[in-house]
Amino acid sequence: SPAAVGHLGFTGTSIWIEPESEVAISMLTNRVHPRRDNQKIRDFRPKIHDLIMDALDHG
Repeated sequence: SPAAVGHLGFTGTSIWIEPESEVAISMLTNRVHPRRDNQKIRDFRPKIHDLIMDALDHG
């Protein structure tokens, strides 16, 4: 929703808060392992957040 807020961290961590659904998602990761130039987390984070929200909507 437009009320959703989030923050992304350098190592791949993220927090996403959806006040209308009363959902908060926190993800702790280490994208710098095994190499600092690993950028795969950029595609993964939005996908996992969307999957979690979908699962909660249909659960």
